[in-house]
Amino acid sequence: AGVAIVVVSALVATHAVEVVVEPADAPAALERKRGTLLTVGRRVFLYSSEGAITVRAEGFFRQDVALSRNAPVRRLPVDLEPRPGIVSLVVDSTEDFLVRVDGRIVGAEPALEVELPPGAHVVTIQGPRIEDIDAAVDVTGRGARQTFSFAPAIAATTPTVEFRVAAEPSFARILIDGVSVGTGRYRGPVAPGSRDIAVEADNYAPDRRKVEIPPHAEVTDIGTISLSPLPASVSIRSSPPGATVLVDGEYRGDTPLQLGMDAGREHRLSIRKSGFRSADEVLHPLPNARIQRSYNLAATSYRADVTTNIPAEIAVNGRVVGAAPLQFEVRDNDEITAVAPGFEARPVRVRPGGGAVRRYAFELLTPAQFAYRSASPEATAPAGIHLRRFAPVRFEAGESDNTPPAAVELSRAFYFAVHETTVAAVRAFDPGFAPGRAEDLPAVSVTWQDAAKFCNWLSARAGLAPAYVFGGAFARLDTDSLGFRLPTEAEWEAVARYDFAAGRVRGSPHPWGASPAIPRAFNNLAGRELRADGVPFLRDHVDNHRGVAPVGSYPANFNGIHDLAGNVSEWVNDYYRTGPFAPDSPKDPLGPYTGTDHVVRGANHLSADRAALSAGYRTLVAHRSATVGFRVARWIH
Repeated sequence: AGVAIVVVSALVATHAVEVVVEPADAPAALERKRGTLLTVGRRVFLYSSEGAITVRAEGFFRQDVALSRNAPVRRLPVDLEPRPGIVSLVVDSTEDFLVRVDGRIVGAEPALEVELPPGAHVVTIQGPRIEDIDAAVDVTGRGARQTFSFAPAIAATTPTVEFRVAAEPSFARILIDGVSVGTGRYRGPVAPGSRDIAVEADNYAPDRRKVEIPPHAEVTDIGTISLSPLPASVSIRSSPPGATVLVDGEYRGDTPLQLGMDAGREHRLSIRKSGFRSADEVLHPLPNARIQRSYNLAATSYRADVTTNIPAEIAVNGRVVGAAPLQFEVRDNDEITAVAPGFEARPVRVRPGGGAVRRYAFELLTPAQFAYRSASPEATAPAGIHLRRFAPVRFEAGESDNTPPAAVELSRAFYFAVHETTVAAVRAFDPGFAPGRAEDLPAVSVTWQDAAKFCNWLSARAGLAPAYVFGGAFARLDTDSLGFRLPTEAEWEAVARYDFAAGRVRGSPHPWGASPAIPRAFNNLAGRELRADGVPFLRDHVDNHRGVAPVGSYPANFNGIHDLAGNVSEWVNDYYRTGPFAPDSPKDPLGPYTGTDHVVRGANHLSADRAALSAGYRTLVAHRSATVGFRVARWIH
């Protein structure tokens, strides 16, 4: 009787749980995992406060279940997950094919073994020369093995087209409708219709496209598909941190830094920090490479002593560090510049070597002054036109017997053609111009409008905005344009009479000076060749040419410009107003706003009177003349 009492007490002290297994037909068995418990069929008797069991069934994944005496649950549902089925897919075909299951590529071999969850699935078999198969299969699962066989028909009735495609890089894989057909290049038959063409390579971005192959074409060649290499990932650290990182001269951030870098080409990496010697390296990253760089920067610096001609702030590598005059530390290759509203300065770079103190004096200039300093002293325009640079200037203009000089300011630097425009230059614009005339002679018998159109053509060839806006037979000068144009009369006056190097007016009252006698071969003027009766001061003049001379045949004036006196007279931009040159405005005069005829400046090879040979000679021409040509100019700023 005592033993029976003990057994009953133990059963009363247990926590009983019934395990309900789904699916119900699963051959489940319960095993103790931990704790004090007893399993009887699908029931569990838990003696300890906690425990766990393992539920096993063939064809299902095992499941561990935790138990607790404190849980009020007496029925414990357990859903077992069935194992996938082991499915063999057998394809009987001698042609290339690709097998997909539910849209996912599983292979291209005649016999494939895959694991699939139980239920319905779609097997797709495709190839360039077979008829597509889409078959539904029912997978039993629970680890059961099944075999499904397929025999795709050869698409014998469909004509094929020779298809050609190349890939770059040469090791890239070429796929047609998902089937690999080789690497680098493919030439072979493909059935007409819409085809998926893919080119793939490790570490390159894939290229996928649809190509329509017409049924009656003999060959379809889509050329070369070039893949773009995936960028390299570069991790950069420095000691000390906070160093500036430049890639190919462009700021990319401060260390530590993670950045992308185009693969397949050279990159110049520079690590800079004020007070430390820079670290420079050339990288040739491979596609999709992972690159790590760490730099220990050696301390090295100089003291910069910076002054400016006007109040300005000082910037180092684009960051303002203070106002001038200023002393601060810099390092090799730092870029220093001065900044002030409305002014510009040329930056300087700290060069290695030299003393411990570097002195920099910045000259800040107006935009016009800076543009002049930055422009090349000599320039060549389309059609081989050679020009010289001239600075902004103030000078006394228009002096004659009856007119006192007038103060003129040209505030904009400009280019001025060294020679009169030649026949060859105009023929580049108009091939039929002046047939039979030598190419090195100045172009004559052109209207002012012809000259303005030539200037706009030059601007278009040079990529500049046109200087003239035409409205019918009239043209308006766009003063905002830096395109080619005719010189203003004030510019022509300055270049002809003001010595820019010496800073004073020369050539008065005649281009050669005050003497009534013309120097021998000074320029192409009416001389002894024409036997000019009644003009004593021309009677002994010899100019070496009868008629028009090739441009540049005579010496240049003090500004390096040829033929401003003699050879041919020249159109300028301004409308004509009677009397001597009298600027309408002391600053950048452009002459009258409207008018009928334009100004012609300078003597020519038929000029045979003293008035025409004066430095200030100006006249007008109604249409065109065999003694009138032109030269070009343009503003720099």
